[in-house]
Amino acid sequence: MRRIVLFFFFIMSFSLRAQTGGEENRLKFYSDSEEIDQAYLRQEVAFINYVRERLEADVHLLVTTQDTGGGGEEFTLTFVGQKRFSGINDTLVFVAQNSETREEIRKKMIRMITLGLVPYAAKFPVAERLSVIYEPGDQEDVTRPQDKWHNWVFSIELDSHIDGEKSAKQMNLSLAFRIVRITDLWKILLAFDESYDEARFDHEEVHAVSISKAYGVECRVARSLSNHWSIGAWGRYSSSTFSNIRQQIFAEPKIEYNIFPYTESTRQQLRINYGIQPIYQEYVELTIYDKMKEMLFQQNLQVAMEMVKPWGAIELSLDACSYLHDMNKNNLDLNSEISVKIIRGLSLDFHAGIALQRNQLGLAKRNATVAEVLLQRRELESQYDYYSMVGFTYSFGALYNDIVNPRFGDWD
Repeated sequence: MRRIVLFFFFIMSFSLRAQTGGEENRLKFYSDSEEIDQAYLRQEVAFINYVRERLEADVHLLVTTQDTGGGGEEFTLTFVGQKRFSGINDTLVFVAQNSETREEIRKKMIRMITLGLVPYAAKFPVAERLSVIYEPGDQEDVTRPQDKWHNWVFSIELDSHIDGEKSAKQMNLSLAFRIVRITDLWKILLAFDESYDEARFDHEEVHAVSISKAYGVECRVARSLSNHWSIGAWGRYSSSTFSNIRQQIFAEPKIEYNIFPYTESTRQQLRINYGIQPIYQEYVELTIYDKMKEMLFQQNLQVAMEMVKPWGAIELSLDACSYLHDMNKNNLDLNSEISVKIIRGLSLDFHAGIALQRNQLGLAKRNATVAEVLLQRRELESQYDYYSMVGFTYSFGALYNDIVNPRFGDWD
């Protein structure tokens, strides 16, 4: 065992020494973004050296995205200067429409990356072989086209899932219809969803059949007030046999404050929103509190943080709610996702979450049947649930990684 440990550290130290060899006369570039076709990038942009370690790069590229009102994606490319370019950063933005193909989008991506790298590469000898080509277009290319739909986007989703074996069968059908309009001032969502789940279990003396249905109609409206403040309102009518809800109606005015400006949302957010929700509920069966219907008032608080930095990314969210008539009837949900580049080649990934649930007012008083428990077709009493995942990744080897060889697929 001791020999194995010594051998491992020998390999690590050897790889680190090997990666510090000869400086090149080209810009050293690093990006591990999943939004980039890395092989295509290496083929198309040949005037830089690609390195495998963030800290060895002259320029580190971060790519973040957010959905647009038309169903496309806005890509934000942040070029972070390092070493001799420390403090020299730049940001470029482009929009990919939902009608564009993967090839069209990756060509846009390569073009923007090339434009962003030229000012840095101009400081190296390779600049003598660089040139800029301008392709003039028609006047229509620089003017915004008239949108006959006025930013309204419609979508329909119909899904079905069937699986089974000799003793168990399951079928799921779902339908969703969405209408969305997003502008600088307004976000509007109108939605309808419906689902049908059927499960059968048949083994020896156990025969079980269970069916659950759910549907809902929802409306959301939000308006921008400033670069930090927003207001909104949520409303929904729904039914769920799983949750013992014959019908539920609620409306919720909300207010939100973002510590960081919304214009920086692709890189960093720290949003705090609060709302009060009057709820009317009718139940399928008598509840554990001997209720068939009731009027409730609930308050909701959410704190959400998202950050993308050169050292990694972090997402944290805290959702808390409680009924106003009894503050002990509450729910707390905390989730986290963290990815940190610790040292050269070594990264730590961490996912964890916990939910404390004390607000299950709609639980049916009747004991659940064997079928409902086995097939998970009825909500059961639960005080908490949690999950966690942690992992390390370490890689070492050649610092420069310019060569593309697609044979037998991707081996990364």
